[in-house]
Amino acid sequence: MSQGLNNKNSSLEVLEGDYWAVPDFNSHLVKKCHELRKVPLSEFSIEDFRLMISQQTGLKFLVPLVLDILSGDFFAEGDFYEGDLLVAVLKIDLNFWILNNDLKEKLAVLIATNKSEIIERGIDLKNFSEI
Repeated sequence: MSQGLNNKNSSLEVLEGDYWAVPDFNSHLVKKCHELRKVPLSEFSIEDFRLMISQQTGLKFLVPLVLDILSGDFFAEGDFYEGDLLVAVLKIDLNFWILNNDLKEKLAVLIATNKSEIIERGIDLKNFSEI
């Protein structure tokens, strides 16, 4: 069982042991990210995962869960478009993948399995090819 699955009932705050102060920047995005850090991962929506992954936040705990989601629905949709969760994952910083080769390999298998549809949809794999 992947690390993320063992932690679904905890929040990012608890898992990371990092409790952020109330944001002093009045931005919807900042406020939402602060709020989501307090929510158990089991309660995250596709959009919540997409948002936090896009902000490169909590990747160690979120990516294993997201890869499981993509295994069942490769083009899972947050608030924007079909496949927006995948696009967020493909934009994760290279250093994360270097340090988490097992997750990179799982993503590689998912991409290989869905390659023709990825190309058909015009999803850019440039970032992943650099990993």
